[in-house]
Amino acid sequence: MTTPLKYIELNPVKAGMTQKVGSFKYASSFFLKKQSLSLDSMQCLNLKLLINLDKSIGLVGGTETILNEIDEKAISSVFQAKYKKIVNDTVRIKQQPLGQYVLLNCEKK
Repeated sequence: MTTPLKYIELNPVKAGMTQKVGSFKYASSFFLKKQSLSLDSMQCLNLKLLINLDKSIGLVGGTETILNEIDEKAISSVFQAKYKKIVNDTVRIKQQPLGQYVLLNCEKK
């Protein structure tokens, strides 16, 4: 779950809209900065996962280096996947085994 979150929060940096994560005022990570609105006034946002990620890797203020090699592989596999549109639905043509994602910990018992 942290890989997509890192990717999403890094998008404004990659797009050149800002230089550091948390500096773009429309990103969720912006609300983790002390000078922004207090978290109490933003009760509609559940930032628990974002807060934990920030504590573990220093998300706010980070740059493109917040994505590690495992993150890059996971993101790459999503973008390289092929999908087929069927009536009122979209299905993945080639499904990836869940065990390949380290963060999911999907070992059979």
